[in-house]
Amino acid sequence: MTIASAIGVLVSSSYLDRATPHSIVAWELAGSAAQSQKLMNEWGAEGMRLAAFCLGFDFFFIGAYVTSIGLACLWARDGFEERGWPLAELGLILSVAMVAAGLFDGIENYALLQQLMHGPDDGWAYTARTFAVLKFGIAVLSLIFSALGSIAQEKPIVGLILGVITALVMRPVWANF
Repeated sequence: MTIASAIGVLVSSSYLDRATPHSIVAWELAGSAAQSQKLMNEWGAEGMRLAAFCLGFDFFFIGAYVTSIGLACLWARDGFEERGWPLAELGLILSVAMVAAGLFDGIENYALLQQLMHGPDDGWAYTARTFAVLKFGIAVLSLIFSALGSIAQEKPIVGLILGVITALVMRPVWANF
């Protein structure tokens, strides 16, 4: 489910990325009405419809990534616990934090939807940015923890895959700072 959702988000956002690289993430992190307006102008009417579709699809994606990353944290926790490593308890905290990340993503999406429906607004742009930063921060920490946990369980391939996923998640984020 997570892979299918990720593919859907990537495919649907690829049109917008032609206008502005990493455009959905750039919009999430815009932080101001002026920057949001700039991105929305670059997209045009067709891009705005596609952005609305991406937001709708992202609500589905939230459940998928929160569940899979949260479970990966619990799986990693077991690996740390079996070896007596002190990071084990962080797995439970991060799995619960992933639920918060999903809620933050929902708030961010709502703020972006308000801008689509009513035009860019500094308050909504700032809200979207704040909750996007929190969401990405929790997700990246959770993915790193899961990658380290896979190494603890002597499953380096899984750790490599989680590391690549972390890099892919962070690439558009770092590009917008």
